[in-house]
This record gives sequence, structure tokens and C-alpha cells, in this order.
Amino acid sequence: MTSFTKLDSGIVHSTIWVQPHDVLRVWIAMLALANQEGVVRTAAPALAHTCMIPLDRMRDILRILESPDEDSRSDTEGGRRLIKIEGGWWLVNHAEYRRKVSAEEKREADRERVAAKRAESRVESQGVADGRVESQSVESVANVAQAEAEAEPEAERSKNKEQVRSRGSRLPTDWTLPTDWRAWAMAERQDLDIDIEASKFTNHWHAKAGKDGVKSNWFATWKNWILGAYPTKASKASAPRHGGFEQRVYGDGGDL
Repeated sequence: MTSFTKLDSGIVHSTIWVQPHDVLRVWIAMLALANQEGVVRTAAPALAHTCMIPLDRMRDILRILESPDEDSRSDTEGGRRLIKIEGGWWLVNHAEYRRKVSAEEKREADRERVAAKRAESRVESQGVADGRVESQSVESVANVAQAEAEAEPEAERSKNKEQVRSRGSRLPTDWTLPTDWRAWAMAERQDLDIDIEASKFTNHWHAKAGKDGVKSNWFATWKNWILGAYPTKASKASAPRHGGFEQRVYGDGGDL
């Protein structure tokens, strides 16, 4: 299946842009190869062949992309661009940019629809020779008003959604673990059964009443939950990573 990735023009202002050319080439290739969840299913030798880069150099480049970047415009995962997961790599900020592009596309579609209605009304208003000037003008104005009225609620709903997100929300009743959240958890805690933790996480927050069940950043809440979880795999029965975090350290896994 062929995938398609839109390139954010802001890349020319990012720290990846000042990296050597072969590092930038590998990053563009991974953007092109990523699926809808931001996962690139490949191995270093195959990627080296695709990018026409020696394997030893490809391993160096991957280490660069997996390392923290203190100058990155994003604080997520310390500025890392990639996280190694089973079967490939996860592009850390893929979901964020995908949501951004979708919102911009919706606004552009609304603008184009209003513009088309206005152009149509101008064409109709030119047919005045048959005495239908007044009725056509009224109809044209109504068409423009209808198009603008359809676009405005969408903008208002987007604004309301942003306000709701800033105040926080409850975990949706139909919530399931997103792929990028699962990838992060698998990379961070290999001693956990992530499906079990997702079930515990869901049951806990659906049962939580009142304002204690409202969070402004559910991904941050999920991270705290995973970092403080006890091992659930028998083969990894040792204490949790990160200095022995326990659930009580973070209470109910609150926002970071």
C-alpha cells in the first residue's frame, strides 16, 4: 500500500535541517515510509540500501535521530525524533503533525467552499437581462450566507474543543490505547504487559468520579501510569525501571 506524507514547511527552521545531508535524507525517507500511526517497519540494512548509504553510517545516523536534542522545538521525549520499537521505529511527533495538517486542510476546504459560493453568486447576478435581477440577487446573498453559516460553526466548534482541552476532560468511554502510546510504553517498560496496563488504566479512570477524573493531558497521565507500574511479566520480575517508581509516587497518574 502506498502512503503519502505532507511535509511541514517549518522543517527548514528545525534542527534536522542543519544536520549533514545524509541525516536529512534518512529523516525524509522515514517520513515517507511511516504508516498512519507514525511507525516505520524496516531494519537498518534495508534502510541503508533504500537511502544508498553505507550500513555503518546508517547506524550512526539512527543513533543521532534516537538521541535527545536540547535545541529541538519539541520537548516531547527530550527532542528525540525516533524511538526503536519491535519491528522498526516510531516517529515521536508524527501524530501531532498529522493532527495539525488535518485541521489546516479543514480550514482551507471551508475557505474554498465559501469562495466557490461567492463566485457562483457573481455569475448568477450577471444574468439580469431576463428580469430576474432581484430574485437572483436575493438567492445569491442567501447562498453566500448559507456557506458562511456552515463554515462558522466548524470554526466555533474547533474553538470550543480547544477550550475544553485546556480545561481538561474525562477519559472517553470508548477509549482504546492509541498505537503511538503503545509504542512509547513498549519502548519504556519491557517488563510490562501493556494490554493489562491499558485495561487497568481504563477501569481506574472510568471509575474515578468528580474532578479527580478530569485530566488536561491524557498522554502524560498514561506515561506516569506506565512509569509507576509494577512488572507484569514473569520473566522480568525485578523492580521497575527509573529508580523504582511505584504507583503511589504519582498518586493517580496525574498530568506531567
